[in-house]
Amino acid sequence: MFIPYPHPYSIESLLKPVSQKLVIIPSDEYVEKEDFELYYPVKFDMLSILVNQIEKFHNFSKEQWEYSGYKMPEGVTFDNTIGFLSSIPEAYLFNLNPENIEPTPYGTFVLEFSNNQNLISVEIGKNKLGYFNKLLGQVISSSDGINFDADNLPKEIMDAFEKMLS
Repeated sequence: MFIPYPHPYSIESLLKPVSQKLVIIPSDEYVEKEDFELYYPVKFDMLSILVNQIEKFHNFSKEQWEYSGYKMPEGVTFDNTIGFLSSIPEAYLFNLNPENIEPTPYGTFVLEFSNNQNLISVEIGKNKLGYFNKLLGQVISSSDGINFDADNLPKEIMDAFEKMLS
């Protein structure tokens, strides 16, 4: 038996069973008198969680964007944002809270990765990405615009991630 994926925005789509092993936990005084089943172990798929957050913005209507005063990001900006997340190592994704994925008034997305007092803020647009990197509260590197290709991320952004996690 496995956890179904009925809808891409459901909580079930965020969980992936790592094995098909079914564990039966016997009841005791703290649980109802019936036994229950538990999937074991369950792994969170961070990429899916983050992509779902981006897709929420993609599903906003034109009227919602106009009402917010923000420029609606173009389709390529959504693709670039998802491509960026898909290209970086999975370990880095756990430093991005889904609530720290925000559209900007300019039609771009800002992603704020944090680890203790270290921060990388990445702004992704149609053709370029910009970033700044703070370690212990001080900006140590930044760039206003780097040509963007999800298949070949710039070395300087990957170096910034390595510094953040070291």
